[in-house]
Amino acid sequence: MNEKLHELLKVIESKPCVGEGPFGSTERVDAIEEELKTAGSPYHRIKGKKYYRLFAQKELEELKTRYSDIVVVSSHADNKQKHSTFEWMDNRNTIRGCCDNAVTNAVCTDLMIREDLPKNVVFAFTADEEYGSTGAEHVAKKLKEFFDEEQIRVIVLDVTYGFQEGADFTIENDFIRNTQYGRDFIDHVCQIANGSEYRWNFLFSTSENEPGFMSSLTIASHMGKGLNEYTLAKGPDETEEYSGAGLNTFSLCLPCSAEGDSAMHSEEGFLISLKTTEHYRDFLKQILENANQKPDRSAGVLPIVKQAAEHIRSTEFGKEYIEELYYEDTSDTIRFKPKKPYFASELRRENAQLEKEGFHFYLADYHDDLEEI
Repeated sequence: MNEKLHELLKVIESKPCVGEGPFGSTERVDAIEEELKTAGSPYHRIKGKKYYRLFAQKELEELKTRYSDIVVVSSHADNKQKHSTFEWMDNRNTIRGCCDNAVTNAVCTDLMIREDLPKNVVFAFTADEEYGSTGAEHVAKKLKEFFDEEQIRVIVLDVTYGFQEGADFTIENDFIRNTQYGRDFIDHVCQIANGSEYRWNFLFSTSENEPGFMSSLTIASHMGKGLNEYTLAKGPDETEEYSGAGLNTFSLCLPCSAEGDSAMHSEEGFLISLKTTEHYRDFLKQILENANQKPDRSAGVLPIVKQAAEHIRSTEFGKEYIEELYYEDTSDTIRFKPKKPYFASELRRENAQLEKEGFHFYLADYHDDLEEI
């Protein structure tokens, strides 16, 4: 059990940071900085004051000369609750607290203290995520003074609604550009996930027809047996600001007990599992430790095709229209034979796209009695 992580969470959760715009209080980010100094961490504040705090082992000026790109872990430090509700529960296996977003603040701090991370991994603690995400906007602007857009990879950390049916984490709000930098970024994350024993959900954002971006379905096809559920993202986060600045980004979220916005921001707090939190931390650590390794494509990818086929069959759409459905383990192809003859003629157009119950259907090819999606 990671006692240091739990104690960091207790310290950080106890210092609310409420307010729109700049940090309403700097006690939380000041506490994080003090923890780093006390522990002798190589990480120190290099930029930021009112809207964000950026921590790294080297200055951005030096990183620019030594590395072709950087990985930014962004964790918003503001919250809406005015008081701490930290409480150990279930024989210290569960915490109740106002942990949006204190828990990922603690994960970042713990990693900076206890792990030997590559020099081009930097951490950003931002203000104003709960209102306008101006903190993320300021971070993106500052980073682009030193690096080109393609050179900046951003992982946004947050909590997510519900315990997600036993998932250790979720990958959400994917905004990955269909370039070599973008493909390498997300393929690296997928390969780390596929090589782990963890289970995760993918709450997707990007449809098939968004120019310049990898589609969520393509990204999902690179995920292996640990993928538990593929469904539509439930809400925005700082990825929108980073993507709007031209950066490759996705969010890595920790499941909690809160269902809905009111529960997430209740003064009573919500529950988080310490075991799940440690799994979440470990997965992020693996991504960051190997940040400078190129993804290994020699073994191909493990597609989600079987799971997608089973999902389609269970939807109202599938029950009404699909007579037979086939999947191929070695490709991203699902084929189905429609129940109703007129259905095929209705889809007689190239690149037609349907959306039903949060799943994207993509018609890539047409046959008289067989559809390929």
